[in-house]
Amino acid sequence: MPDANDIFTVNIKVPLTDDEATKEGALLVLKEIKPTWKRELISFKAFTVGITNKILCATYSPANGTTHKEQLLFRIYGNNTDKIIDRNKEFNNWLYLASHGCAAQIYARFSGGIVSGFLPGNTLTVDNLRDDTIVTNTCKSLSRLHKLKPNTGDEAKPTLFIKIKQFLANFSAHYENKQKQERYDKFFKQREISFLHDLHCLRDIIQRRQSKVVFCHND
Repeated sequence: MPDANDIFTVNIKVPLTDDEATKEGALLVLKEIKPTWKRELISFKAFTVGITNKILCATYSPANGTTHKEQLLFRIYGNNTDKIIDRNKEFNNWLYLASHGCAAQIYARFSGGIVSGFLPGNTLTVDNLRDDTIVTNTCKSLSRLHKLKPNTGDEAKPTLFIKIKQFLANFSAHYENKQKQERYDKFFKQREISFLHDLHCLRDIIQRRQSKVVFCHND
């Protein structure tokens, strides 16, 4: 596993203000990590924006047509997401998973994100989930992930409930929109629903099972 300090770091900010500014920032990063790539042969495609990241794919298509295309992914962190995500821990976990073939290679870090390799794939459909071959391979991949021991250097401690509490701490029970506030109060306050209470109940049930601490995807 490569050391985090060995990963090339670029002191360039890739803005999220608009698509063109994002592409220009990505081009500056590529100039540092892929100096042989010609600007006019680089194209970009924005993938679906997640809650915590914006994903941008950079494709280099050589003019001679004989060399295979190269693709890199820019993962640009959303504003203030560091309040709920430890980006350094995420980065080290990624390196560890990549060393075991469970994640793409990381090529570089920049201010507010990383550049990784591109793993081709398709979004699963309902029909895919009914395909025995796909289901079996998915289960095998998840099993492989869960068998990895967390690379903590000491006794692994679960972070599931710590993370959920961090999410809840950043939620607000107050809305500027009057209608939203009324809907919230009617559903949660009048029924005395408490996420935190439910979380503690769930935590107590799971902790009694004394399950192993394993790698898993947060979704």
